[in-house]
Formats: sequence, C-alpha cells, structure tokens
Amino acid sequence: MQPANLSEVLRGLTDRYGSVDDIVRALQGHPGFKTLNRATVYRWRENPSPRAALAIEILSSKFDIGHAGSLRIAEPETLWVLPSTVLAWEAQKGRPYGLLKQRYGIQATVKPVPTGGDAFTLLSKGEVEIATGARDLLASFSPNCQRLCALTRSHVAGICRRSIQTIFDLDKLSFGFPSRSGIAARLNHLSRDRGITFGRLVPIETPAECAKALSQGKSRLDGFIAWDSFIDKIRAKLPASLTLHPIPQGFLGSIEMSIAINPSIAKPGLVRAYLWAVRQAAAYVNERKDRPSFQREISKRTHLEYRDVQQTLQHSAFGIDDLDPEIVLGLWEREADQARSANRRSTASSPARTRAASDDAQKHRPSS
Repeated sequence: MQPANLSEVLRGLTDRYGSVDDIVRALQGHPGFKTLNRATVYRWRENPSPRAALAIEILSSKFDIGHAGSLRIAEPETLWVLPSTVLAWEAQKGRPYGLLKQRYGIQATVKPVPTGGDAFTLLSKGEVEIATGARDLLASFSPNCQRLCALTRSHVAGICRRSIQTIFDLDKLSFGFPSRSGIAARLNHLSRDRGITFGRLVPIETPAECAKALSQGKSRLDGFIAWDSFIDKIRAKLPASLTLHPIPQGFLGSIEMSIAINPSIAKPGLVRAYLWAVRQAAAYVNERKDRPSFQREISKRTHLEYRDVQQTLQHSAFGIDDLDPEIVLGLWEREADQARSANRRSTASSPARTRAASDDAQKHRPSS
C-alpha cells in the first residue's frame, strides 16, 4: 500500500475508534507498541512508516472490518428510523448520507419492509444482522432478536372520520392499525392508562385494505392509527370526497423505535461502526429537523407529503440511547477475544514484524 493510502486508512481508523488517544490505547497492548504515544500517531498520519503499516493491520483486525465489509439492515418504511435510513443513501460531502460506505468502508444493504415486526422476523431468521422496530414487539421474537438500544422516540399518528378535540373523543370509536406493528401495544397502553374503551381494533395488512375499511360498508372503521408513510399511502387510495381529520399530535402517546441485532451472526466491529454512524446521523437530523429546507428535502427523497414529514420530524427525538448493557458487553467481549486471538497468531507467525516495529521505534526515539 502506498504511503498516501496508508495515511488515508489511518485517518479513517481514527474516526472509527473515536480519537487518536483511543488508537494509542488499542495498540499499546501489542508487542513493539508499549511505549507508543500520540505524537507518533500524528506523525504517521503525515508520513507513514513500516511500523504504521503494522499498526493499521492490527487496528483493522481489532475492528473486525477488514474481512467483512457488508452489513444487512431491515427497517420499516417510516421516518421514525431516518438516522439509519440515510446511511445507505448516496454519499454527499458534509452530510451523513452514505456514511457507512464513505467513512467506514462498509457496504450497507437496507431491506425496507412494511412494519417493525417484519424487520424483526428477518432478523430472527438470520437474513439480516440488524433490524429496527418498535420495542414492544421484541418480546415476541426468538433469542436471535436482541434489543441493542433506542433509536427514536416519536408520537404515534392517526386519522379519523370525525374531528378529535380531546383524547376522550376516541372513546367507543373503532380503529384499524398495521398488522405486525407496535401500534397494538400502544393502543392497549392507551386504553389501560387513560380509560379509553375502543369499539373495535382491527389489524390490517395494506393501505389499500385500510382505505376500503374506512370508506365502505356499515362496518366501516372510524379511523386508522399508524405512522407517517403508512397514513400517506392510505390517503392516496381514498376517494377525494371522504374527509379525514388528523388526530392531534400527542393524543395517542409515543413509541420507542429500537435497534436490534442477531448476536449469533452480528460482527462486533460492524455493529460498532453502525452505531457510530447512526449517532452522527441522528445529531445531524436533530439539528435540522425544524428547518423547512430540510423538511422539503426529506419529503422529496421519501415521496411523503410535506405536512406529514414536518409533523413527524418535529415530534421525534432521534439518538442512540438506553443501551442494553448485557448485549453490548457480550459483543465487545467477543471482539476482545477475536483481537487476542489475532494478536497471538500475529506474534507467533511474524516475529520479524515485532523486531521491525521495535527498530522503527528506536529510529524515531529522540537522543539524550
């Protein structure tokens, strides 16, 4: 690898690890790097030496990306998971779009599905390594589907044939909701906590079926409760003569969208890179979500109505939060075991490299 490429790779690894200090700590446990300091790493970034090449090999193996640069993610089609969605968009300078590929060298494949339940089903089957969906759904899935952390907390959305002025106007009304979603649990919480008695609660598969249930027959529904994109698709299939009113934001409570992993196939380094990237994307979205220009951009990219995008973004809090310690520590322990194994193999098979690292360190040590 050419020196210029070594510099670029080292800068990318610094981003992945978080800081130069983290790079130093990661290398000090390896033969030939015990006395490594920040000044040396900064010098490598400008003028890489053979020792820098060895450091990059060690760092890449510890990060577990060098031999596995792809990541499969299943997520429902909703703005609630926007910080994850943008990671697979085409890269743009100054934005987190395409960040997994641009900064971390990971090819992300996003599998859009109708609901979080569908995403967690793919995760349980091992068809993806990461999935996003409502936290309330996770208890129904196998041990291969484990919650890692919170991604978003957002208000649930709804539409109704009559105008809703207070939460108690929902009493005795019948609503549909998406099958295999976390909305059912949300409505059960609302009924229990606020004393609302719904007429009927009907799981429905598609927006087309929902539009039919809202507009036809004596047994028609009074409304539908879901999220931005699902409700947008319902509106598109309704007759223009049918007037539906939005249920005020906050009346239906909030929902947590979680990030889950399949611990039997998830690679620790890839998960770490994904979390770093989502964290940066969430900060970017939070900073801009109230700006009309950003709302218009997201509306255009997602083909959602501007009004729905505006409402959803303004009433959503994005960000990595409430990490599950048992799952996280289990992943990192596995990563540490892999690094120790790689280190033992490197030490046993390449004693000459250790001498080269030591010789390089001696050459750059200041004379007394």
